[in-house]
Amino acid sequence: MSNERGDGTLDGTAALRDAELAHDDTPEVDPDATLLDVVTDLRRDIQHLEMPLRTPGTEHGRDVRLGLLGQIDDHLLPRLRELSRPAVVVVVGSTGAGKSTLVNSLVGAEVSRASVIRPTTREPVLVHHPADAGLLGDTVLDDALRVAHESVPRGLCILDAPDLDSLLRSNRETAARLLAAADVGLFVTTAARYGDALPWNVLSAARERGATMAMVLNRAPGATVAEVRVDLLDRLREHGMQSTPLFIVPDAGPHEGLLPAKDVAGILRWLSTIAGAEQARRLILRTLRGALSTLPGQLEDLAAVIEDQAADARRLRAEVAGHAAAGVPVVEKAVADGSLDAGALVAAWQAAIEADPGILRASTGFRAPSGRRVRRREESLAPVLAEAERAVTTLLVRASEVSGAAIGDAIAGDPGLPGGAALRAVVAGDPEIDAWRERTAASTAAGWTAAVGERLDARADEAAVRRARRRVGVEGLRAVTVVAALGNVGAQRMLDGLLGAAASDLLDEVRADLVDTGRAVVLEEEGPYAERLDLPSLQDEAATPVRLRLAELRRLV
Repeated sequence: MSNERGDGTLDGTAALRDAELAHDDTPEVDPDATLLDVVTDLRRDIQHLEMPLRTPGTEHGRDVRLGLLGQIDDHLLPRLRELSRPAVVVVVGSTGAGKSTLVNSLVGAEVSRASVIRPTTREPVLVHHPADAGLLGDTVLDDALRVAHESVPRGLCILDAPDLDSLLRSNRETAARLLAAADVGLFVTTAARYGDALPWNVLSAARERGATMAMVLNRAPGATVAEVRVDLLDRLREHGMQSTPLFIVPDAGPHEGLLPAKDVAGILRWLSTIAGAEQARRLILRTLRGALSTLPGQLEDLAAVIEDQAADARRLRAEVAGHAAAGVPVVEKAVADGSLDAGALVAAWQAAIEADPGILRASTGFRAPSGRRVRRREESLAPVLAEAERAVTTLLVRASEVSGAAIGDAIAGDPGLPGGAALRAVVAGDPEIDAWRERTAASTAAGWTAAVGERLDARADEAAVRRARRRVGVEGLRAVTVVAALGNVGAQRMLDGLLGAAASDLLDEVRADLVDTGRAVVLEEEGPYAERLDLPSLQDEAATPVRLRLAELRRLV
């Protein structure tokens, strides 16, 4: 790359030698059809992979996954399916580098301006030979405005891409995708911008993908061109890109239209080496080979992140399960000390007594009350039963919150669980979590009071139960039993009078049922965490398909 022509460009022969495109004797072998199947399967396997845990390496893994999908969709699959498509030379660069003018000058016509007028490149423009129109196929290139021109060599198309540093994110993303899908990248920069990080990041990323790249220093000032050229060559060597062709286009000063033909002659000579069916095919196969060779490393990174996520999920599940029962003592204490008999429940019981004072003597009468009186007693006790269910609901919600807080504190405070804090935030921020707890507690409380009735049904043949039901009704006896189990002394005395010695055993059973029910509800606090940890991508075998495709690629590539 030491021969410089008088026109300011590098000598075409030097560029060809450095590019090693036309004179590489390495045989190019068409990829086996099996490779297409493997890459297709790989795309399917990574499509639905998720990395939901925010752990070290997760962002990198997500970037690798998205990059792989883009590389497979935009380049590998289209090329593996059809090698006869023209080679794509994408012209990219920073804002104001003069990409569109350069493309027009290479083609020898105002192809971009004739298609769309714009101060900067927003819509990609693809220029191709008219005879190649039917070979372009369905790829990411479909997003580009296509222009046919006779001056473009057969087997080659030139793509004017949006700015890589555009203020619009959509432009930047489109440019990056087009560059990844190309067979050759032509990066255009200026003397004022070549020292920026962007050119070197782009060139390094392309080199890692195995893509062929060339660099154009546009609008090079004549007074400092030699100095800038030496600096650029040094930078290319420092980045391990000494074989990257460098073209220098001198500053043409204020002008409109095309650049002088001599200023782009070197680039045209270089492009001519990759034009034509055979040359383009060799380039395509070489770029494809380079892109395929980068897959194993990317898949190793992706598999490692997936395996780390699975390991983190396994530890998180164990920690969640270990603290889910933290709220059980809350239920046990409330049942043991009768603290549920308070506030609204006490008021409801007192209102029932005031509505039917005779209910307190129901256990001492010698004659059974009339059916009408029994129904009135059931009606007066119904609000008490409803209030009891509300009291149990409140207890279960409180116990569940204790368990939820214990789980969250445990996983967020453990440095060995890097994804714990974020997981707790996600669960705590779920707008449905409070309503879910309330629904679960309410249905469980209703289920417990229903179970009290079932226990009484199981004792229906006992004389004491039959007598009690004749005096306060089936629902009335259930209400008295529930309120007594929650600690109401008046209800306990009434139940003793109704059932005698059997009352104590019955209360022990229904209180034990309440504790067991509370334990079951509290343990459901695992649920919001489990549904976020039991995803297929967080299982121990989640990385197996990726590892399998990795082994197949290593065998084939």
